Amino acid sequence: MFLVKFFQPQTRRKAPWHLPRSVPRASWADEMTTALVIGGTGPTGPGIVGGLIARGYRVDVLHRGVHEVPLPEEVGHIHADPHFDTMVEALAGRTYEVVVATYGRARLLPKALRGVTERLISIGGATYAHRDAASATEESERVTTTSLFAKVLETENELFLAHERGDFALTHLR
Repeated sequence: MFLVKFFQPQTRRKAPWHLPRSVPRASWADEMTTALVIGGTGPTGPGIVGGLIARGYRVDVLHRGVHEVPLPEEVGHIHADPHFDTMVEALAGRTYEVVVATYGRARLLPKALRGVTERLISIGGATYAHRDAASATEESERVTTTSLFAKVLETENELFLAHERGDFALTHLR
């Protein structure tokens, strides 16, 4: 059984990319490190974008363009559907030092990111058997009894294979 809570959006919010006072905003340089955030307008994207900018990155976000969120004006927008092969066309000729992927269909990333980046940080789901909130390890039992859990595992395997092939260095958070 899954518990799902729906939250009403607030009518007025502080811009989600505001920077903590402890992180000074970097000055813009001619040669900036570049970053792409896939899913940059989702719930976690604006905070990641703000953190990258604060650390001196020039940031682009790739999203479908269905909804825009307040982001600094210097952030580039690439409109493509990250769930399909439109990412390959949208990213053709672009390169980034790092790509942060914060959306669910990350198994499509190896094809889209080959030659675009040498570093991928992906954020995915977990499919570990419930163990009374005990920490899971790589050796912990994985749940694959539902199609969703099977897809999460398939996605991780695709990403790990791309890493092993040398398509990009991978950090995968679950």
